[in-house]
Amino acid sequence: MDSKYTSLPSLLDLTIEEAARGLDSGRFTTLDLTKPYLARIDEASQFRAVLEVNPDALAVARELGNERARSGSRGYES
Repeated sequence: MDSKYTSLPSLLDLTIEEAARGLDSGRFTTLDLTKPYLARIDEASQFRAVLEVNPDALAVARELGNERARSGSRGYES
C-alpha cells in the first residue's frame, strides 16, 4: 500500500466509529479511505468477489468529502 496511507487503521479492522472519528478529525479523507479499498478490490480481483466497481468511485468520494466538509456528516456521528 502507498506510504500515504500509513496513518489509516487496518482496513480489515476499521469500524464505522473509527472511520467517522478519522474523517471528523481530519486524520484521513474520503479519498484516503476509498483509494486503498479500491486497491484491495483490484488485488483480490482474481477471486471475483466483487463483480463491478463504480468507475466514478473516486469522483463520488471526492464530492462526498467536499459535502462533508461543507455540511457535516450525513449520518453516523462519532
